[in-house]
Amino acid sequence: MIKFADLSKQIFEIKNEIDTAINKVIKDSNFIKGEYVKIFEDNFSKYINVKNCVGVANGTDALEIAIESLNINEGKEIIVPANSFISSSEAVTRSKLKVVFVDIDKDTYVIDIKDLKKKLIEIQRQLLQYISMDTHVTWMKLTR
Repeated sequence: MIKFADLSKQIFEIKNEIDTAINKVIKDSNFIKGEYVKIFEDNFSKYINVKNCVGVANGTDALEIAIESLNINEGKEIIVPANSFISSSEAVTRSKLKVVFVDIDKDTYVIDIKDLKKKLIEIQRQLLQYISMDTHVTWMKLTR
């Protein structure tokens, strides 16, 4: 079996440091907000060279917060890779948006550019139909 990530080799050199840190957090029962989260947020924001960062419970929460911060109107569409974990589409639907799945490239396993272009053209066509219908309705109201 080929392991996706062999953490046993990676942890060997820092196992005592990790065990000590985990035991301290458990002993202090201070793992939601609190001192250790603040230390992580400060250290991580320095590491990625940004002013602030917020530690969250999981990737789903992170995606939901990121999507909601965009203030996208309800019902709009967000493109999601078809091979993504369920939390990607779940974060979109929980934000009252529509998921548009895009196929992946069979060689690279990332978004297939041809399918992405196709989906973008479909979205543009829908938008143009909406604008066209709205303009027609507005014109009819104006001419009455």
